[in-house]
Amino acid sequence: MPHDDGWPPSFTAASPAPAQSFCQDGQAVAVYELLLTSLEPQPVAIEGIRVGDTEGKSRQKLGPLATAEKARVLPDFSRPEPEANLILAEGSSALIYMWVALGDCPVPEVRLVHSIRISGQRRDGHTFSHDFEKIVPLRPSGPPMTVGPPVKGMWMLSNGLSNDSNHRTVVVSAGEWFISQRFGFDLVKIAEDGSDIAGQVTDNHAHLSYNQPVYAMTDGEVVTVQDSLAENVPTGKRGAPSTFQNAAGNYLILKAADDLYFLYAHLIPGSLAVQEGDRVRRGQAIARVGNSGNSTKPHLHVHAMTRGENPNLGHGRSFHFSEFELIIRQFNFSPEHRGRLTDGGERRTDELPPNRSIIRWR
Repeated sequence: MPHDDGWPPSFTAASPAPAQSFCQDGQAVAVYELLLTSLEPQPVAIEGIRVGDTEGKSRQKLGPLATAEKARVLPDFSRPEPEANLILAEGSSALIYMWVALGDCPVPEVRLVHSIRISGQRRDGHTFSHDFEKIVPLRPSGPPMTVGPPVKGMWMLSNGLSNDSNHRTVVVSAGEWFISQRFGFDLVKIAEDGSDIAGQVTDNHAHLSYNQPVYAMTDGEVVTVQDSLAENVPTGKRGAPSTFQNAAGNYLILKAADDLYFLYAHLIPGSLAVQEGDRVRRGQAIARVGNSGNSTKPHLHVHAMTRGENPNLGHGRSFHFSEFELIIRQFNFSPEHRGRLTDGGERRTDELPPNRSIIRWR
Protein backbone atom coordinates (compact mmCIF):
# COMPACT_ATOMS: atom_id res chain seq x y z
CA MET A 1 0.00 0.00 0.00
CA PRO A 2 1.50 3.41 -0.94
CA HIS A 3 2.58 5.54 2.00
CA ASP A 4 1.74 9.14 2.83
CA ASP A 5 2.43 11.36 -0.20
CA GLY A 6 2.89 14.47 1.94
CA TRP A 7 -0.16 16.39 0.70
CA PRO A 8 -2.19 17.81 3.60
CA PRO A 9 -5.78 16.51 3.69
CA SER A 10 -8.68 18.79 2.80
CA PHE A 11 -9.93 19.25 6.34
CA THR A 12 -10.97 22.19 8.50
CA ALA A 13 -11.68 22.78 12.18
CA ALA A 14 -13.75 25.72 13.42
CA SER A 15 -15.38 26.87 16.63
CA PRO A 16 -18.87 28.09 15.59
CA ALA A 17 -19.51 30.13 18.75
CA PRO A 18 -17.35 31.77 21.42
CA ALA A 19 -16.24 29.46 24.23
CA GLN A 20 -17.88 29.95 27.63
CA SER A 21 -16.67 28.97 31.08
CA PHE A 22 -18.16 28.52 34.53
CA CYS A 23 -17.49 26.96 37.94
CA GLN A 24 -19.11 23.76 39.21
CA ASP A 25 -18.12 22.02 42.44
CA GLY A 26 -15.15 24.35 42.74
CA GLN A 27 -13.77 23.39 39.32
CA ALA A 28 -13.53 25.65 36.27
CA VAL A 29 -14.93 24.23 33.03
CA ALA A 30 -14.70 25.46 29.43
CA VAL A 31 -17.72 24.71 27.22
CA TYR A 32 -17.68 25.10 23.43
CA GLU A 33 -18.00 23.18 20.16
CA LEU A 34 -15.64 22.14 17.37
CA LEU A 35 -17.00 21.80 13.83
CA LEU A 36 -14.79 19.38 11.90
CA THR A 37 -15.28 19.19 8.12
CA SER A 38 -13.67 16.89 5.56
CA LEU A 39 -13.62 17.58 1.82
CA GLU A 40 -11.57 14.49 1.05
CA PRO A 41 -13.10 12.26 -1.68
CA GLN A 42 -12.73 9.22 0.59
CA PRO A 43 -13.78 8.61 4.24
CA VAL A 44 -11.59 10.20 6.91
CA ALA A 45 -11.09 8.84 10.43
CA ILE A 46 -10.85 11.30 13.32
CA GLU A 47 -8.68 9.39 15.75
CA GLY A 48 -8.85 11.80 18.65
CA ILE A 49 -8.28 15.28 20.03
CA ARG A 50 -5.67 16.41 22.54
CA VAL A 51 -6.41 19.64 24.38
CA GLY A 52 -3.64 21.70 25.91
CA ASP A 53 -2.84 25.37 26.25
CA THR A 54 -0.19 27.75 24.99
CA GLU A 55 1.71 27.34 28.26
CA GLY A 56 2.25 23.67 27.45
CA LYS A 57 -0.15 22.35 30.09
CA SER A 58 -2.17 19.30 29.06
CA ARG A 59 -5.88 19.80 29.67
CA GLN A 60 -7.73 16.81 28.23
CA LYS A 61 -7.47 13.89 25.81
CA LEU A 62 -10.52 12.75 23.88
CA GLY A 63 -10.78 9.64 21.76
CA PRO A 64 -11.87 7.51 20.19
CA LEU A 65 -14.59 10.09 19.68
CA ALA A 66 -17.34 7.74 18.61
CA THR A 67 -17.34 6.05 22.00
CA ALA A 68 -15.72 8.54 24.38
CA GLU A 69 -17.29 11.86 23.45
CA LYS A 70 -20.59 13.21 22.19
CA ALA A 71 -20.49 13.84 18.45
CA ARG A 72 -23.03 14.39 15.70
CA VAL A 73 -22.40 13.84 12.02
CA LEU A 74 -23.89 16.65 9.94
CA PRO A 75 -26.06 17.46 8.09
CA ASP A 76 -28.29 14.49 8.92
CA PHE A 77 -27.49 14.68 12.65
CA SER A 78 -27.28 10.88 12.88
CA ARG A 79 -25.26 9.61 15.80
CA PRO A 80 -22.10 7.67 14.91
CA GLU A 81 -21.99 3.93 15.42
CA PRO A 82 -19.64 2.72 18.21
CA GLU A 83 -16.60 2.30 15.96
CA ALA A 84 -12.93 2.61 16.84
CA ASN A 85 -12.85 6.14 15.37
CA LEU A 86 -15.35 8.72 14.19
CA ILE A 87 -15.60 8.36 10.38
CA LEU A 88 -16.46 11.32 8.15
CA ALA A 89 -17.70 10.67 4.63
CA GLU A 90 -16.80 12.96 1.73
CA GLY A 91 -18.05 16.50 2.32
CA SER A 92 -19.46 15.78 5.78
CA SER A 93 -18.90 17.39 9.15
CA ALA A 94 -19.00 16.44 12.79
CA LEU A 95 -19.91 18.76 15.64
CA ILE A 96 -17.92 17.84 18.73
CA TYR A 97 -19.26 19.01 22.10
CA MET A 98 -16.34 20.09 24.27
CA TRP A 99 -16.45 20.16 28.09
CA VAL A 100 -12.89 20.74 29.26
CA ALA A 101 -11.78 20.80 32.90
CA LEU A 102 -9.48 23.74 33.66
CA GLY A 103 -8.62 23.12 37.32
CA ASP A 104 -9.64 25.08 40.39
CA CYS A 105 -11.80 28.19 40.13
CA PRO A 106 -11.63 31.03 39.26
CA VAL A 107 -11.68 30.53 35.50
CA PRO A 108 -8.24 31.24 33.97
CA GLU A 109 -7.66 33.24 30.80
CA VAL A 110 -6.12 30.70 28.44
CA ARG A 111 -5.81 29.77 24.78
CA LEU A 112 -6.84 26.16 24.35
CA VAL A 113 -4.74 24.33 21.75
CA HIS A 114 -6.33 21.33 20.03
CA SER A 115 -4.27 18.73 18.21
CA ILE A 116 -6.69 16.85 15.96
CA ARG A 117 -5.36 13.64 14.41
CA ILE A 118 -7.02 12.35 11.25
CA SER A 119 -6.13 9.52 8.90
CA GLY A 120 -7.40 7.97 5.68
CA GLN A 121 -6.63 6.57 2.28
CA ARG A 122 -6.87 8.42 -1.04
CA ARG A 123 -8.26 6.95 -4.22
CA ASP A 124 -4.78 6.39 -5.62
CA GLY A 125 -4.02 4.19 -2.62
CA HIS A 126 -1.84 6.67 -0.72
CA THR A 127 -2.50 6.68 3.02
CA PHE A 128 -2.16 9.71 5.25
CA SER A 129 -2.05 10.55 8.94
CA HIS A 130 -2.07 14.21 9.84
CA ASP A 131 -2.29 16.40 12.95
CA PHE A 132 -4.18 19.68 12.66
CA GLU A 133 -3.95 22.45 15.25
CA LYS A 134 -6.92 24.57 16.26
CA ILE A 135 -6.69 27.29 18.92
CA VAL A 136 -9.80 28.35 20.83
CA PRO A 137 -9.32 31.48 22.98
CA LEU A 138 -10.96 31.56 26.39
CA ARG A 139 -10.86 35.16 27.50
CA PRO A 140 -13.25 35.82 30.38
CA SER A 141 -14.15 39.50 30.56
CA GLY A 142 -14.74 38.82 34.23
CA PRO A 143 -16.58 36.10 36.13
CA PRO A 144 -20.01 35.02 34.83
CA MET A 145 -22.90 37.15 36.06
CA THR A 146 -24.04 36.13 39.55
CA VAL A 147 -27.81 35.76 39.85
CA GLY A 148 -30.45 34.91 42.40
CA PRO A 149 -32.75 31.86 42.50
CA PRO A 150 -35.58 31.38 39.97
CA VAL A 151 -37.61 29.39 42.54
CA LYS A 152 -37.55 28.72 46.29
CA GLY A 153 -37.52 25.51 48.27
CA MET A 154 -36.03 22.10 47.43
CA TRP A 155 -35.71 21.22 43.74
CA MET A 156 -34.03 18.66 41.54
CA LEU A 157 -31.89 20.10 38.75
CA SER A 158 -31.85 17.75 35.77
CA ASN A 159 -31.20 17.48 32.05
CA GLY A 160 -28.50 20.12 32.01
CA LEU A 161 -25.13 21.50 33.12
CA SER A 162 -23.30 18.46 31.79
CA ASN A 163 -21.99 17.37 28.40
CA ASP A 164 -24.41 14.44 28.18
CA SER A 165 -27.70 16.29 28.65
CA ASN A 166 -30.22 16.68 25.84
CA HIS A 167 -30.26 20.45 26.20
CA ARG A 168 -26.50 20.61 25.60
CA THR A 169 -26.89 19.29 22.05
CA VAL A 170 -29.93 21.19 20.75
CA VAL A 171 -28.61 22.83 17.56
CA VAL A 172 -30.52 25.44 15.55
CA SER A 173 -29.24 26.58 12.16
CA ALA A 174 -30.65 29.96 11.07
CA GLY A 175 -27.89 31.51 8.99
CA GLU A 176 -25.44 30.49 11.71
CA TRP A 177 -25.20 27.79 14.37
CA PHE A 178 -26.98 28.40 17.65
CA ILE A 179 -26.80 26.23 20.76
CA SER A 180 -28.77 28.49 23.07
CA GLN A 181 -29.25 25.73 25.66
CA ARG A 182 -25.55 25.05 26.35
CA PHE A 183 -26.28 25.83 30.00
CA GLY A 184 -30.00 25.03 29.98
CA PHE A 185 -31.56 22.91 32.74
CA ASP A 186 -34.91 21.83 34.19
CA LEU A 187 -36.11 22.27 37.76
CA VAL A 188 -38.64 19.94 39.44
CA LYS A 189 -39.84 20.51 43.01
CA ILE A 190 -39.10 17.62 45.39
CA ALA A 191 -40.72 16.74 48.75
CA GLU A 192 -38.73 15.54 51.75
CA ASP A 193 -39.63 11.93 50.92
CA GLY A 194 -38.15 12.32 47.40
CA SER A 195 -41.49 12.44 45.56
CA ASP A 196 -42.45 15.12 43.06
CA ILE A 197 -46.17 14.36 42.92
CA ALA A 198 -49.08 13.92 45.34
CA GLY A 199 -52.04 12.56 43.43
CA GLN A 200 -52.87 11.46 39.88
CA VAL A 201 -49.93 11.70 37.49
CA THR A 202 -52.20 13.06 34.75
CA ASP A 203 -53.32 16.01 36.91
CA ASN A 204 -51.06 19.05 36.62
CA HIS A 205 -52.19 20.26 40.06
CA ALA A 206 -50.90 17.05 41.68
CA HIS A 207 -47.31 17.85 40.67
CA LEU A 208 -45.44 19.76 43.38
CA SER A 209 -43.79 22.04 40.83
CA TYR A 210 -47.11 23.23 39.45
CA ASN A 211 -48.16 26.81 40.24
CA GLN A 212 -44.95 27.52 42.16
CA PRO A 213 -43.84 31.16 41.92
CA VAL A 214 -41.04 32.03 39.48
CA TYR A 215 -38.69 34.85 40.45
CA ALA A 216 -36.52 37.17 38.37
CA MET A 217 -32.90 36.10 38.80
CA THR A 218 -31.60 39.58 37.89
CA ASP A 219 -32.69 43.14 37.43
CA GLY A 220 -33.64 43.75 33.82
CA GLU A 221 -36.18 44.41 31.12
CA VAL A 222 -38.79 41.98 29.83
CA VAL A 223 -38.20 41.85 26.06
CA THR A 224 -40.27 38.88 24.79
CA VAL A 225 -43.29 37.05 26.19
CA GLN A 226 -45.69 34.31 25.11
CA ASP A 227 -48.65 33.73 27.42
CA SER A 228 -51.56 32.16 25.53
CA LEU A 229 -50.73 28.48 24.92
CA ALA A 230 -52.96 25.86 26.52
CA GLU A 231 -51.29 23.46 28.93
CA ASN A 232 -50.45 19.82 28.33
CA VAL A 233 -51.90 16.82 30.11
CA PRO A 234 -48.93 15.27 31.97
CA THR A 235 -47.52 12.34 29.95
CA GLY A 236 -50.47 12.80 27.58
CA LYS A 237 -52.13 15.22 25.15
CA ARG A 238 -50.35 18.41 24.10
CA GLY A 239 -52.20 21.66 24.65
CA ALA A 240 -50.73 23.16 21.46
CA PRO A 241 -48.85 21.83 18.42
CA SER A 242 -45.13 21.28 18.89
CA THR A 243 -43.51 23.95 16.71
CA PHE A 244 -40.33 25.99 16.71
CA GLN A 245 -42.22 28.93 18.19
CA ASN A 246 -44.11 26.85 20.77
CA ALA A 247 -41.29 24.64 22.09
CA ALA A 248 -40.77 26.80 25.20
CA GLY A 249 -44.50 26.99 25.82
CA ASN A 250 -45.55 30.09 27.68
CA TYR A 251 -42.35 31.96 28.46
CA LEU A 252 -40.68 35.25 29.09
CA ILE A 253 -37.20 36.48 28.20
CA LEU A 254 -35.52 38.97 30.52
CA LYS A 255 -32.66 41.18 29.31
CA ALA A 256 -30.01 41.46 32.01
CA ALA A 257 -27.24 43.03 29.86
CA ASP A 258 -26.59 43.89 26.20
CA ASP A 259 -25.67 40.30 25.31
CA LEU A 260 -27.20 38.36 28.20
CA TYR A 261 -30.83 37.24 28.21
CA PHE A 262 -32.56 34.78 30.56
CA LEU A 263 -35.37 32.47 29.46
CA TYR A 264 -38.06 31.18 31.85
CA ALA A 265 -40.11 28.51 30.04
CA HIS A 266 -43.18 26.20 30.30
CA LEU A 267 -45.23 28.64 32.39
CA ILE A 268 -48.94 28.54 33.26
CA PRO A 269 -50.99 30.48 30.67
CA GLY A 270 -52.14 33.78 32.08
CA SER A 271 -49.70 33.60 35.00
CA LEU A 272 -47.19 36.13 33.68
CA ALA A 273 -47.20 39.13 36.01
CA VAL A 274 -45.18 41.24 33.57
CA GLN A 275 -45.36 42.31 29.94
CA GLU A 276 -42.88 43.38 27.27
CA GLY A 277 -41.12 46.60 28.21
CA ASP A 278 -41.56 46.17 31.97
CA ARG A 279 -38.55 46.65 34.24
CA VAL A 280 -38.18 44.07 36.98
CA ARG A 281 -36.02 43.70 40.06
CA ARG A 282 -34.08 40.63 41.17
CA GLY A 283 -36.32 38.50 43.40
CA GLN A 284 -39.57 39.86 41.95
CA ALA A 285 -42.31 37.27 41.27
CA ILE A 286 -42.85 37.23 37.51
CA ALA A 287 -44.85 34.05 36.66
CA ARG A 288 -45.78 30.53 37.80
CA VAL A 289 -44.43 27.11 36.89
CA GLY A 290 -46.62 25.23 34.41
CA ASN A 291 -46.67 22.50 31.79
CA SER A 292 -46.84 24.16 28.38
CA GLY A 293 -44.83 23.65 25.20
CA ASN A 294 -42.31 20.82 24.84
CA SER A 295 -43.00 19.42 28.29
CA THR A 296 -44.36 16.14 29.70
CA LYS A 297 -44.94 17.33 33.26
CA PRO A 298 -44.82 20.62 35.21
CA HIS A 299 -41.30 22.01 35.52
CA LEU A 300 -39.33 25.20 34.98
CA HIS A 301 -36.74 25.42 32.23
CA VAL A 302 -34.05 28.11 32.47
CA HIS A 303 -31.18 29.12 30.22
CA ALA A 304 -29.14 32.21 29.35
CA MET A 305 -28.21 33.32 25.83
CA THR A 306 -26.86 36.21 23.76
CA ARG A 307 -30.13 37.25 22.08
CA GLY A 308 -33.71 37.77 23.21
CA GLU A 309 -36.15 37.53 20.33
CA ASN A 310 -36.63 33.75 20.47
CA PRO A 311 -35.75 31.03 23.04
CA ASN A 312 -33.53 29.19 20.55
CA LEU A 313 -31.81 31.97 18.60
CA GLY A 314 -28.69 32.88 20.52
CA HIS A 315 -25.46 31.44 21.81
CA GLY A 316 -25.69 29.87 25.26
CA ARG A 317 -24.14 31.94 28.04
CA SER A 318 -22.87 30.83 31.42
CA PHE A 319 -23.82 32.39 34.76
CA HIS A 320 -23.47 31.62 38.47
CA PHE A 321 -25.94 31.42 41.31
CA SER A 322 -24.90 33.64 44.20
CA GLU A 323 -25.59 30.78 46.63
CA PHE A 324 -27.55 27.56 47.10
CA GLU A 325 -27.57 24.53 49.38
CA LEU A 326 -26.31 21.38 47.68
CA ILE A 327 -28.09 18.49 49.39
CA ILE A 328 -27.29 15.52 47.15
CA ARG A 329 -25.17 15.08 44.04
CA GLN A 330 -26.42 12.62 41.42
CA PHE A 331 -29.77 11.92 43.10
CA ASN A 332 -30.97 8.41 42.17
CA PHE A 333 -34.28 8.06 44.10
CA SER A 334 -32.82 5.23 46.19
CA PRO A 335 -33.97 4.81 49.84
CA GLU A 336 -30.51 5.93 50.96
CA HIS A 337 -30.74 9.16 48.95
CA ARG A 338 -34.35 9.79 49.95
CA GLY A 339 -33.34 9.47 53.60
CA ARG A 340 -30.84 12.31 53.22
CA LEU A 341 -33.28 14.91 51.93
CA THR A 342 -34.00 16.22 55.43
CA ASP A 343 -30.30 16.80 56.06
CA GLY A 344 -28.77 20.24 55.97
CA GLY A 345 -27.15 21.05 52.64
CA GLU A 346 -23.63 22.14 51.77
CA ARG A 347 -23.55 25.89 51.14
CA ARG A 348 -22.14 26.69 47.71
CA THR A 349 -21.48 30.16 46.31
CA ASP A 350 -20.73 31.65 42.89
CA GLU A 351 -21.13 28.51 40.81
CA LEU A 352 -23.70 26.27 39.10
CA PRO A 353 -24.97 22.99 40.60
CA PRO A 354 -24.15 19.56 39.12
CA ASN A 355 -26.64 17.76 36.92
CA ARG A 356 -29.17 15.55 38.78
CA SER A 357 -28.49 17.30 42.07
CA ILE A 358 -30.96 18.20 44.82
CA ILE A 359 -30.59 21.83 45.81
CA ARG A 360 -32.40 24.24 48.10
CA TRP A 361 -32.94 27.95 47.80
CA ARG A 362 -34.32 29.89 50.74
